[in-house]
Amino acid sequence: GNSVNRVFRRASALIAGLRRDTGGNVLPLAAMSMVVMAALVGGGVDMSRAYRVQNRLQNACDSGALAGRRAVTTNGFDSTAQTQANKYFDVNFDPALQGTTNTTRTYTGDTKGNTISGSAQTEMAMLVMKLFGRAPMTIKATCSSTMGVGNSDVMMVLDVTGSMSS
Repeated sequence: GNSVNRVFRRASALIAGLRRDTGGNVLPLAAMSMVVMAALVGGGVDMSRAYRVQNRLQNACDSGALAGRRAVTTNGFDSTAQTQANKYFDVNFDPALQGTTNTTRTYTGDTKGNTISGSAQTEMAMLVMKLFGRAPMTIKATCSSTMGVGNSDVMMVLDVTGSMSS
């Protein structure tokens, strides 16, 4: 019992002394603030990458829809037009350059091919935020292209004076 009391008194005195001593308080505060700063900077870096990838994905989706619509013939949105849409998407979005995986794109058209709709998605791994347990981000884009002829008036002018004969 007596030695236990002595150890307890020494431990209590040591803890009380540590509580009164303010030297060295900066180190734990700096360590905690470094973690917070890393999370803020990492979130900014990863979100700017996500914005860039989403912009590229949207542009590629739009390019594919326009190319697919342009390739439509009297057969509607057939395999030739589908191939053209896919080719333009692939030229405009390279997953390796964007640092993404599992990229998919789908284009569909109505029976005559007047409207081509598309969707694309990809997964982007986090660079910094994965240290904080953030899973890869799925980025999506949708697009469409429509062939429409507005109000067009056709006018035919006949020159009966002969002034245009030469």
